[in-house]
Amino acid sequence: MLKNLKRYFSLAAFITMISLMILLLIVTFLQVAIRNLPLPKFPWTEEIARFANVWIAFLGSAVLLDNHISVSFLMRYIPYKLHYYIEILINIPIMAFYAITFWGGINMMVTQGNLKAPTTGITMFWFYLPVIICCLILTILHAVKILLLGYKGG
Repeated sequence: MLKNLKRYFSLAAFITMISLMILLLIVTFLQVAIRNLPLPKFPWTEEIARFANVWIAFLGSAVLLDNHISVSFLMRYIPYKLHYYIEILINIPIMAFYAITFWGGINMMVTQGNLKAPTTGITMFWFYLPVIICCLILTILHAVKILLLGYKGG
């Protein structure tokens, strides 16, 4: 069930990221093309591109949970029985980092979430939201990963 949940989340996040990348491409192209043409300028393109870029970065980091580059050199030389404990020692600080970042994102959203971007009028709530979503998801996924390591009989 957890693998299905992760697969559906990854698919939804992937589709969202592709859509945002297309939006980012269109808005950036529009910004560059309009700059060189004698047409009215669109000041909102930079802000839309920035918001899309933040969402893409944080959704991408949540989707790539187990696909990040890792150094497995030392794990080859450590006895297999210790892998479980090392995985826990690795995942707990990572989970703590995401939890602290989640809390910081909540604080930023509370204190500055009602501020508005100058040209689009979009509140900064939408700028800080991907940090909160990503860190919450990653905290939960790392906790599940630790629980599954214990379940597999580490």
